[in-house]
Order: sequence, then structure tokens, then C-alpha cells
Amino acid sequence: MGAILFYCSIFFIPLSLIGQDQSFADSLKVELQTNKEFPNYDSTSLSLLWDISFNETNPEEKLKYSEQLTELGIKLSDSISIYRGIYQKGNAYKLKGELIKSAQTFLKASAFAKKMNYTKGVGHSFVSLADIYALQGNHNNSISYYNKSIEILTVLNDSIGLASAFLNTGYEYYLIEEYDSALSYYDRSKDLFAHLNYAIGIAYNIGNTGLVHARKNQNKLAEKRINEAIAILQKYGDSYSITEFQIEMANIYILAENASAFALKYYKNALSTSILNNYKERIRDASLKLSELYQSSGDFKRAYLYQSQYIAYRDSINNEETIRQMADLRTDYEVGQKQAELELVEAQQEAERERSYIIGGALLAVLILIGIIAYIQYKSSKQRKATNIQLAAQKQQLERLNQTKDRFFSIISHDLRGPVNAFAGISKLIKMYLRKGKVEEINDMAEDIDESAGRLSSLLDNLLEWAVQQQGQFPYTPEKINFNKITKELEATFETTASGKEIHLHSKIEEDIILFVDKNSVTTIFRNLVGNALKFTPEGGEVFFDAKLQNESVLLSVNDTGVGIPKEKFDKLFTLSENKSTWGTAGEKGLGLGLQLAYEFTEMNKGAITVESTEGKGTSFIVELPLFEKSGKKNEATTV
Repeated sequence: MGAILFYCSIFFIPLSLIGQDQSFADSLKVELQTNKEFPNYDSTSLSLLWDISFNETNPEEKLKYSEQLTELGIKLSDSISIYRGIYQKGNAYKLKGELIKSAQTFLKASAFAKKMNYTKGVGHSFVSLADIYALQGNHNNSISYYNKSIEILTVLNDSIGLASAFLNTGYEYYLIEEYDSALSYYDRSKDLFAHLNYAIGIAYNIGNTGLVHARKNQNKLAEKRINEAIAILQKYGDSYSITEFQIEMANIYILAENASAFALKYYKNALSTSILNNYKERIRDASLKLSELYQSSGDFKRAYLYQSQYIAYRDSINNEETIRQMADLRTDYEVGQKQAELELVEAQQEAERERSYIIGGALLAVLILIGIIAYIQYKSSKQRKATNIQLAAQKQQLERLNQTKDRFFSIISHDLRGPVNAFAGISKLIKMYLRKGKVEEINDMAEDIDESAGRLSSLLDNLLEWAVQQQGQFPYTPEKINFNKITKELEATFETTASGKEIHLHSKIEEDIILFVDKNSVTTIFRNLVGNALKFTPEGGEVFFDAKLQNESVLLSVNDTGVGIPKEKFDKLFTLSENKSTWGTAGEKGLGLGLQLAYEFTEMNKGAITVESTEGKGTSFIVELPLFEKSGKKNEATTV
């Protein structure tokens, strides 16, 4: 992604968003639910689903209704509706910031349009593919696809699509600083939008023209144009576009003298709206700007928090889809290998059946060999049955391997996110100390970096060992472990995070606790529990370890004075779900994996995990694990 694209609003107008109206979409949803034929297969439901998916601005809702439109179009054999559903699904992924999925969906829409000879659909798909290239900062490819779409839409006299393509092409020229070309394309789009009386298109045109004025240092004119655009967009509930212009307005105020308070207001408004609607790219950009603004004013604590949030969203956008694609490539390879094996076995079986038929036909007239033929057929059937059983076992093994692979990639992403983000925060603090000439603080921080690097290296070694040794399940090697040493390692690991939030992290365990457990998995259990406790404890709070002996085991607890857990979440607390991730008190983002790992690894170590929580007061996770002296292994292990 280029520098200009990174710091500027990515403000083009997707063709499917022209004229969208959230209030209209909401009224259509009510009408859809009151339609007696829905979800049966009638044309009225089809029309309502199209209008809703077209006007909806919330990405999750847009995705849901576009999928319903495609499904109903398939059942009614309505090709146009199928195309529209696929196309709007691509725009939903784009709003969510999932650009690879969006591009793949637009390519699918383009291919479907070509197959049904729907030239207009091909043109619209080209516009949207150009949008994706624009988001990735590939301006040359973006302009090329826009021009291809302009050629098609001009021949079709498609004024709506043409207006969108002109506006988007102008914005690409704006990003590469060819402002005269940008204004030329804006003028062509303005005339079409005015002729069509599309208010929201006119708003985008006015706002984008304001961006050009801002780049030419015509700030008063730029502010006037952008405020005009925001006023129009607010009438239609287009929060996605409003956040774009709010960020750009803040950028204008930063350049002006004595206007940082106005810039701060616009950035915070954009950030809160983006978090509410899960606009990942907007959260990333607003967090970076707020971090820079607070840093310039000397508020390094807030600057660090917003910098951490920026890094988390930047890495989420850049890495999550790449990790999934790598996992998918490995899966495709393994499935391909197994498929080849299956085809070879099937070919052998087919050849064997053909030989049986030839032998049977040749000897059919010879009564003396009837018994031999029957015996051969019996053996062949038995062998086929055994082969089928073997193939079924191989399929189950493949599925287990795929599941373990998916879980392992998730573990790597989850466990590395925290340490890497901590390094980024330390880097910012070092730069600040250098500017202020505080050499002693830098020396102290250098020691922290050495220790953090060592712990990160140890973490990578553990993950690598799991990757090499895993054969469908995680290794379990119990040994004699001093839990007090684990608590000290964890306190050192999370010292920077706790200090950043002014949280007191310590242990209340006075005597040595000797366990008989697997060290890697137990360390993972408490690393996740402590990380969650810090995440959901506000500034000035407390996180501490405690222990209580009970018969042949010990109850080890991680306690915090945080926000607590609602009772309705207890039932699914230790299960993995795509939508279970929760925001911390400082905007920290999690993957929803840690508690499931804690639960599974506790069971693997012959223990149990429970939770006690009161909203507003805090939470305690209690892990019961076996004591070494009660395990019967007293002479078989050494202290770690």
C-alpha cells in the first residue's frame, strides 16, 4: 500500500452504493418479514431482497441479505438476481475490509455475467475490481479497469455506472497527485449525477472535489465542500462514507494553526463510528492519527494505547487472510494427494472388476468351473469391502489433520500477537526518550528488550516443537514443575503490558507449589488467563495469582478487578466461536481462542477449570491441577 493511499481517505464510490438509503432498507426489512410468502419462492420476496441488499450500509446485514438474494434467485432460476446477489456480497466483504474475499467474489460475478451475456454486469464488476486495486494502492491497474468499464458502460448508455466510474477514476488521479486530471473526471461525473438527481452521488462528488482543494492548500474551500458532503450523507445514514470525510477534515485541521482540538474531535468521531460498524480500515487509520496527535502534544500514555490499537488492526488486515490462504493451500495439497490415491484405488478396482467379467463370461459355459467363479467373486467382494474401510479411515485421518492444522495456525497468530505488539510499543517509547535525551531510561528499556526477546524466542521454540511433533493431537509430557517459577516468568512477560495500563500484577502464593503436569500446555493456560485479565482490567486495577491446597490437587487462580463477565456468556465461555472476540478496556483485540485452549489443556493435564465473576467487580479463573507428591511419580521426574 503506497504512502499517499495510506495517509489519505480511500474515497471512491462503489457502484452498488450509489443512491443507497439505510432508512429505506430498514423499512423494506419490516415489509419483508410481514410478507406472508416469505421465505417461500415468490417474486415479491425476490424484489424486496434486491432492494434491501442494494440500500443496506451495515456490512454484516448486507452480506446476509445478498446471500438470501442469491439463494432465492437460484431456486427461481432468475439469473439477474443470482448475479446481483453475488455482486452485493462482494461489496459487503469490501465494507468489512476483507479485500481478497471481495475481489474473488467480484471475479465470480464477472464470470457469471459473461456466461449469461449480461454485458452491463461485466462493466459493473470491472468497476468494483478497480475499487479493490485502489484499496491495495495499485493505482495503475485500478485506472486501467476503470477505463475498461467506461468503454463498456458508454456503449450501454449506463449513466449510473458511468458516473461512478468517472468519479472513481478521478479519485485515483487524485491519489497520484495529478489534480487537473482528477478535477476533469469529477466534472464529468458531476454532470451525470445532477442529470440523474442522485443526491448521494452528488455528495461524493462535492466531497472528493474538497479533497483536491485540500491538497492545493485551499483549506477554507476544502472545509466548505466536505461539510456540504457530510450534511447530505447524514440524511442517508451513510456512516461508512462520513467516517472518510471526518478523517480528511481532521487532516485539514492538523495543517492549520491552533486547530488540534478540532482535529481531535473529528478523529474521535470517526473512530467511534468505525468501531460501532466494524470498519477495520477506518479504525486502523483513525487510531494511527490519534496516536500521532497525542504524541505531538506530549501525552505519551494515550499515544501508546492508540498506537497499540493501530498495530493490532494493521496486522489483522494484512495477516489474517494470508494465514488462512496458507492453511488453505496446505489443505488443497493434502486433499489433492488423497484424491490421487483414491482415483488410483478406484482404477485398480475397475480393472479388477473387468477381469472378473471376462473370466466369468469365458467360463460361463463350463459347469465344472462355476464353483471357482463364485469363489473368485466372493474374494473380490471381500477385498473391495476392506479397501472401502481403509479409504474411510484415511478420510477421517485427513479431516483430523486438517482440523489440527487450522487450530495450529490460530495458535501461532494468537500467541505471537501480544509479544510483537509489545515490541512495537517499546520502539515508540525509545524514540520518545531519544528526543528528550533520557539515556538512563533507554538503558533500562534495553534490558527489558533483551528479556522480552528471550521469552519470545522460547515461545517460538515451543510452537515449532509442537508443529514438528504433532500427529493429529498435541503432545502431553507430564513432569515435575515448580509453579512459582511459572508465575515469575509470566509476571516478567506481562510487565510491560501491565505497566502501560498501571495495573499491579503480582503473586500471593507464599509456599512452593510442585505440580505433575506438561509444562508447555500449563504455561499456555496461565499465559492466556493472565492476558485476558489484563485486557479486561481498567487502569489502576489489580491482577494476581493465588493457590489453595485441596486433597491430592491444588486450586490455582488468576484474579482481577476488571469489568467482569455477563452471566449469559458463561455457557459458551470455553468454546471457540467466530463472533466471540471481545474488546478490552483499552481497545485490545482478541481472537476468542485463549479460553478454549485453557479448557482443553487443563483437561489434558487431568484437571478442571471454573470461573467466578461479578460484573463491575472482577473475575477469578480457578484451575485445578494434580500435585507432584500425590501423583505417584515422585521418583520419576526432576524439578523444572
